[in-house]
Amino acid sequence: MKKGFTLVELLAVITVFAIIVVLILPRVAKHIDDSKEDLYKVQIDSIENATKDYLLSEKGKADRNRAQEKTIYIELAKLQEYDFLEKEKIKNPLDGEIMNGVIRVTYRNNTFDFEYLEMSVTEAEEHDFTVERYILDKADIKTSASTEDGLYSSKINYPGDMDATGSAKNMYYYRGNNPNNYIQLLMAPGSSNAEMWNIVSIDTTNKVMKLVRTGKKSKTIWSERDDAANILLSEDSLKMYQYLNTTVFNSFSDSLKKNLKTPKWMLGEVDSTSSTLDLVMGDEALKQEVRGTAISLLSVSDYMNASLASSCRTTNFDAQCVATNWLTNLVVKDDSNIEVGYYLRNTVKGQQKVWSITSSGLTMANVTSSLYVYPVIYVPTTLVLDSSMNDTGVAPIGSVSNPYVLKMY
Repeated sequence: MKKGFTLVELLAVITVFAIIVVLILPRVAKHIDDSKEDLYKVQIDSIENATKDYLLSEKGKADRNRAQEKTIYIELAKLQEYDFLEKEKIKNPLDGEIMNGVIRVTYRNNTFDFEYLEMSVTEAEEHDFTVERYILDKADIKTSASTEDGLYSSKINYPGDMDATGSAKNMYYYRGNNPNNYIQLLMAPGSSNAEMWNIVSIDTTNKVMKLVRTGKKSKTIWSERDDAANILLSEDSLKMYQYLNTTVFNSFSDSLKKNLKTPKWMLGEVDSTSSTLDLVMGDEALKQEVRGTAISLLSVSDYMNASLASSCRTTNFDAQCVATNWLTNLVVKDDSNIEVGYYLRNTVKGQQKVWSITSSGLTMANVTSSLYVYPVIYVPTTLVLDSSMNDTGVAPIGSVSNPYVLKMY
C-alpha cells in the first residue's frame, strides 16, 4: 500500500516551486519583453524601409520633392494603399494595439531621416514644429520701420547670395538689445548636454539657419604673420583655420556634426569706407569660397543687421548702434578684466587687419592679436524644435530663461 505525502513534505514541495517561480518568472517576463522590443524594432525598420522605397518610386515623387523642402508626414495607410506594406492591419508587438500612425520624414545633409509616430498627421504637425513653422509662423515679423526688439524680414540680392534661379533670398535677422533669439541644441532625448546658441539669421530660400555660440571659446590669433600678403583664411592664416577645423569642430557632438551645413566663407575684404550695408554686403559677396570646415565666424554685415539703429546700416557706428545691438552683448572680458572683443570673418580692405567687436562697437584688430572666437554654424531649418512646455507651463519663446530647443538627433 502506497503511502501519501505528509503535510510537511507538501509544504516543502510548494516552497521549492515558489522559489523557482520567484527566481525564473522575472527572467521569463524580461525575455518576453525583450523579444517584443526586438520585434517592434524589426517592424519599425520595415516601415521605414517601405517609406524609403515609396519616396524613391514614381508614386512617391511628389512627396519626395515636398520632403526636400520641409518636414512631411506619411500615413501608414498610404504605404499600404500603394502596396509598399501589407494591407493587413499592423499590430504593435508591445501592446497588441493596431498601428495607425505616420512616418515623419526629414531631409538633412542629402539624406532622408525617418521616425514613426503613433498619431495622425494633424496631431504630428501640432506636436512637431520645424524652425519655419514654430519661429516664423508664430513670430511677429517686424519691418524696417519698427523700433522694437525682434525678428525682421529682409531680401538679399547680391551675386553669390541669390538662390538657384537668380532670385533674391528671403532673409530674417534678429535685431535689438534682447530680441529673444536664444536656442539650445539638444543632442539626445532627455539629455542634459544642451549648448546655448543665438540665432543670427534665417534663410528661408536655402532652408538654413545661422547660429553663433552664446558662450565664448578660447582666444586665438588669426595669423602669425602680420606682414602676410594674404591674411584671409588661407595658408597664411592657418592658426584660425586649424583652430576652427580641429579644436572647435572636434569639441562638437556627433549629433551636431551630422547636421552642420558647409558655409561659404565671404573672403572679400570689407572696405572701412563703405558707407552703407548694401556696399558692405556687396564687398562680402565679391569672393565666396566653400572651405573644408563646417564652422564659420560672424561677418561685418551680421553686426550691422543686428542693431535697431538705422545708423548701423551705415558705417556710422554711433552709440545708438552699439546700445541697441545684441551682438555687442557677446563681448567678454579676459582674465585681467580687459574687454578684448572677438573676431569677425572679413578682413579690412587694404590693411593687415581683421574686424572685431568690443563693447565700443565694431573696430579693427591686428591679425596677430589674441581675441576670443565665437563659432558660427549653419543648420537646416527642417530640423524639429521641441515645443514642450517648461515647468511653468509656458512654451519656448527664445528668451535666455526659456529658449527654443532644437532637436539635433
